[in-house]
Amino acid sequence: DALPELQFLYLQVLLELTPQYERRRPLPEQVEGALAAAGSGGRLSEETHEHYLSLLCRFAPHRVHEYLQEHDTYRVDVCLELVEAHGIRDATAFLKERAGDMGGALELILTALDRAFEALLSDGDDDGAPAAAAAAAAAARAGYERELTVLHAAGARELAAERAATATARDEAQAARRR
Repeated sequence: DALPELQFLYLQVLLELTPQYERRRPLPEQVEGALAAAGSGGRLSEETHEHYLSLLCRFAPHRVHEYLQEHDTYRVDVCLELVEAHGIRDATAFLKERAGDMGGALELILTALDRAFEALLSDGDDDGAPAAAAAAAAAARAGYERELTVLHAAGARELAAERAATATARDEAQAARRR
């Protein structure tokens, strides 16, 4: 790709700044033309959003999570690969959650929490604060692990209930055919 910085700036105007600009005054003809050329009544394609996301990962990784929350015109699996490749953990957790991988999202969050606690411990002084921080970290980790267990159990119960409902419906359909 030629001049990725210019592509980034151009797509940033189209995808993020344009709605704010439209409220104040009409769009310039060039921007209107670009939106019309994009088709879909001014909606840009998934591929365009995904290309912008790859540039955002490169040039403004701190804004990726917010962008993903505010937009939904992208394929989750493609964007998940992008953010994982760039090591953007908050965006990865968000997309894993959207993809239904609650356990994977929670594990990323727990890992980040562990790293933050370790950093806190390494910055502490010797007046007992590290021991208190370690105890707090252990308690928080245990709480999050309990939540993960509850999430997995809830998912298993939901799956069992769904299977039971399917079996009941199948049995009722077979009984109705026999009549």
